[in-house]
Amino acid sequence: MSSNNLKVSFCIPIKNRLGDIKSTLKKNLLDNVKDSDIVEFIVICFDDDGNETSKWVQENFPEELKSGYLRYYYHDDLPVWHFGKAKNAFKKYIKGKIYASLDGDNFVGKGAGKHIVEIFERYDYNCVLHQFQGNWGDGTCGRISINAEDYIRWGYDEDFLPRQWDEMDAMLSVLVNKENVKYIHYTGEGKNIIKKSHPFRRYLDEHAIEIEQIALPESENNFFMENAAVGEHDNSYVEDDARLRLSSIYNHLLSYLKNSTDKVNRSVYLSEILQCQKDFTEQIDPSVNLSLFLSCDDVRVRNFNPEPNSIMLVSCIKDENDIHGWLEHYRRLGVNFFLLVDDNSEKPLDELLSKYNDVFVFSPKVGQFKFAKTMWLECLLNRFCLDSWTYIVDSDEYAEPCFKDIDLRSPNSTLNLTKRNKGKYYSGFMLDLYPNNLTDIENVESTPITKYTHYQFRPKADFEHYHTHNTTKWSYGAYSDWAYQIDIRYRTNKTFDSMRKFPLVKWESKMHLNQGFHDLIINGDKRTYNALESTELMPIRHYKYRSIASQISGDSAKNIAQYHDDTKRNIESAIKNFNTIIKECVLNPFSFEFISPLLVPTPYNSYVSLVKDEINVPTYSGHTLLYNEGAVESIRGNIVIAPTFNDAICFILNNSPFRNLVSAIDSTAVFSTVSDVPDNDNITFGFPIFQIGLAGTGSELIHEYLTSRNVKSILWSPEDTNIEQRKSTAKRIHTDIMGKIHSDYDNPIESISAYDAICDIGCVIHNFEKILAKYPESKVIFTSSDFELLKGVNRSDYDDFYKRVSEWCEKFGPDKWVLVNPINDGFGDDFDRFINV
Repeated sequence: MSSNNLKVSFCIPIKNRLGDIKSTLKKNLLDNVKDSDIVEFIVICFDDDGNETSKWVQENFPEELKSGYLRYYYHDDLPVWHFGKAKNAFKKYIKGKIYASLDGDNFVGKGAGKHIVEIFERYDYNCVLHQFQGNWGDGTCGRISINAEDYIRWGYDEDFLPRQWDEMDAMLSVLVNKENVKYIHYTGEGKNIIKKSHPFRRYLDEHAIEIEQIALPESENNFFMENAAVGEHDNSYVEDDARLRLSSIYNHLLSYLKNSTDKVNRSVYLSEILQCQKDFTEQIDPSVNLSLFLSCDDVRVRNFNPEPNSIMLVSCIKDENDIHGWLEHYRRLGVNFFLLVDDNSEKPLDELLSKYNDVFVFSPKVGQFKFAKTMWLECLLNRFCLDSWTYIVDSDEYAEPCFKDIDLRSPNSTLNLTKRNKGKYYSGFMLDLYPNNLTDIENVESTPITKYTHYQFRPKADFEHYHTHNTTKWSYGAYSDWAYQIDIRYRTNKTFDSMRKFPLVKWESKMHLNQGFHDLIINGDKRTYNALESTELMPIRHYKYRSIASQISGDSAKNIAQYHDDTKRNIESAIKNFNTIIKECVLNPFSFEFISPLLVPTPYNSYVSLVKDEINVPTYSGHTLLYNEGAVESIRGNIVIAPTFNDAICFILNNSPFRNLVSAIDSTAVFSTVSDVPDNDNITFGFPIFQIGLAGTGSELIHEYLTSRNVKSILWSPEDTNIEQRKSTAKRIHTDIMGKIHSDYDNPIESISAYDAICDIGCVIHNFEKILAKYPESKVIFTSSDFELLKGVNRSDYDDFYKRVSEWCEKFGPDKWVLVNPINDGFGDDFDRFINV
C-alpha cells in the first residue's frame, strides 16, 4: 500500500483492553477492506504487559499487518491511562490526510472510511466531522475526524484530567483557531454538539464566534451498525459519577482558558477552575485526588502514614539552585517530612534528593503551575497532613518563626498561639533580601545565596497611590504604612505585590490555599489584613532577587510564562531593570542585615526590649531580648551577647531598625523604630529645601532621607515609568513653579510654602531663579542621575538643562545649591554638610 494514496487513518489506543479489540477489530477491518487503498487502521497498545495483545494481533492479522492496512505498535510509556496522551501518540505514525479517532470498543460501520473521505473532499479538507448519534453513553461522542495537519498542530490536551471532554476540546480548538472551518454533523435530534452541549455553546457565545454548521442528509448516516460500541453507558453516567462530572467541568474550563485571549473571560474561567479544584478536594476521596493529579515512583509512598504530631512541609519546586540549604533550614525548624511537587525541573528532584529518607517527590499529571499549583499541594495536604502542623512555602522562602517555648509536636501546642488565629495558623510576610555591597553585585548572576543578607526598613511616606492601591488595601489595610517601609519592590520597580503569607498551618480538610499562598480560606471565609495583628507575625527571608539572577544567568529553566499576567509583567520588569534595582538596594541608606526575626519591626512589634533578667520586663509591646555577657557581639534566638550591657544596647542600635532608645536603666533598655521626642513633626530647618529634576528613584531617596532627618517633606512623583511621559506630565502640571499644583492631582499641594521640602517640583523648562526670588532663604538640590537620564532621552534637553543649572549655580554660589547622587555611599555626608545639620 502506498502511503501517498492514504486518505484516512483510524487511530485506536488501548490499555489492558484486549477484550474490546477482540470484539471490534476484525469486524472494522472487514467492513472497510474494499477501501484499503485509502484507509488504514493503527493500533497502539499501552498494556502493562503487552505480550498477550501483541501475540493476538500478530497471530490473527498477519496479512493486514504485512500489507500495512493494519499497523500495530506497543508503548510502555503510559503507566496510568490518560486519554489525551494516548490519542496524541499517533502523531508520529499517521499517514492519512485525515485523523479519525476510534476507541477500542467502537464499531465504525461498513464503508466508514470512504464515507469520511467523501465528506472531507466535499469541503476541501477544511472541516471537522462529528459522527455523534445524540446519546452521551453510546460511544459515538468521541468519533471525530479532523484534518491530519490540524490534529498534529492542535490535537489533544495532555494537561487535562485522564478522562472527559478530550474530543470536544480537540474539535473546539480547531473550530475557533482555524479560519473558515466547517462543523459537519448528522441530521437528527441532539446530533449537533454545538446545540446539545452547553459548555461548547457557552464558549462560542461568550466570544461571539459563529461556526458554519452543516447537517448531513439522513442517507449518509446509514453506515452505522445498530450498536456503535461493545459496551454502552447510561445517558447520565457522567452526572451520576462525581469524579467524572468534576473532571468534565475541569477539562472544559482548561479548554476555555487555553483557547481564549480575552482577559475578562479568562479571569472568569480561572475563578471557575479554582472553584472546581476546591470541589474536588471537598467531594472526592484524598487518595483518589492524589492519583488523579500527581504521580510518585517512590514505593515508600504506598505505605506512608506520618506519625501523629509530625511536622510536615509541602512545596512546588522547579529548578531550585539552593535546595539542600533550604531543606536543612526547615529540618532545623523541626520538619520531619518534605512532600515536594517537581514541576518539570531540568534535573529531576527525585534524582537530586534520592539520598534523603525524609523527602518524597511527586510529579504533576494534570494542569499547569499558574492555576494547578494549589490543587497539587492540597492533594498532598489532604492525603498526608491532616491535623499536622505544616509549612506551606516556596523554595526561595525561609520562614523565621518568632515564637519561643512552643513545641509544635505537642498536642497542646495550639494553646500557646494567639486567640486571633484560634490555633489554626501562623501569619507571615516576605522580606526580600539582597547583597550587601557593590563587590557582591559586580557579577550578581553568580553571587551565592549566602551573600543575600540585607533588607530595607525605610521611613513612612504618605504616597496616596501606594496606600490606595487594591493590592495594598487587600493585603495590609490599616497597616499599609508598615508595608511601605519594607516593600522594596514598589520602591525600586513600582510594582505591587502582596507580601502577606500563611507559611505555617495546622491543616484541616475545609481549608484552601490561594495560588500564591497570600490567603488562607477556612470554611469558606478568607483572611483579612487583621491576620497581621499578631506578636508572632513571622518574617520570611525571601530570595526573589536570587531567583531572578538565576533566570538571567541561565542557571534556571524556570519560565515566567507560567505565572499570571500581572506577576509575569512584574517579573519581566524586574529582569529588565535588575542591575539598577540591586544597585539601588545596596546603596540605600535604610538597609539592615537580617540577623534575627526578633529585630524586624512588624505592626505589633514596633518596640523591642533588652533586659538582664525577665523579672522586670517593661510594659511595651514587642519582643523581649535577654542580655548575656560574652566576648563577641551577636544574637542567638532571643539572647543578645556582648561584653557589657551598654555594648548590647549599641549592637541593637547599630544593627537594626530599632534606632531610637526610648529608655535605659541599669537592667532594662527599650528601643523603637520611631523617635519619641515630643513635637517631632515641628522640627524644621528654617528654610525651604527643593529637590529639582526628573521624577524617579533619586527624588524618592532624597525624600526618604529628608524624612529620616525630621524634615517636613513631601514627594510629588508621577507614577509613569516612561521618562518622556514623566516630562510631559511635569510640563502639564507645573505651569509655573510659583503657582498651585494642578488640582487634578490626587493629593494637591496648595502652596509650596507650607512645607520644608518638596521633591520633584521641577523639570527642565523651569526658571530656577524664581525660587530664590520667592524664597530667598531656600536651598536647592540637583540629582546628578538626571543628567544621564536626559542624555539618553534628548541631547538638546540635556545640553539646555546642564547649561542652565551651571549658570544658575555659578551665579548663586555653592551655599545655595548642591549636586548629589543619592545612590552613592557618600550621599548622607554631602547632604548633611550642605544643610548644616
